[in-house]
Amino acid sequence: MPNGVNTIEAQSLSLGQLFQSFYIVPDWQREYVWTEQEVEQLLEDLLNALYDERRNRVEAAKYFMGSIVGCPADGEGNDWIIIDGQQRMTHLPPHAVRYARLPRQRR
Repeated sequence: MPNGVNTIEAQSLSLGQLFQSFYIVPDWQREYVWTEQEVEQLLEDLLNALYDERRNRVEAAKYFMGSIVGCPADGEGNDWIIIDGQQRMTHLPPHAVRYARLPRQRR
């Protein structure tokens, strides 16, 4: 590839892997606009993926939450500028930690 040509890479990451980096929401991004309805839908979808109909935790559960698009902010890939996915990225960290700590059978 010629020098100076940027490439796009796609990766499939777990929530744990996703939140190992630091994310920056640039000033030109739109404001956080999700309502309670969107938040509840995301959490309900996650719970349905993490737990079966008997409310037992599903081992190695997978859930596609949509694309998160970013570009390295520091040239090394430690910090990322969020291009798309800000609403999900803003909301998920506190809830991801909470649900990761739930017992095998949720209450």
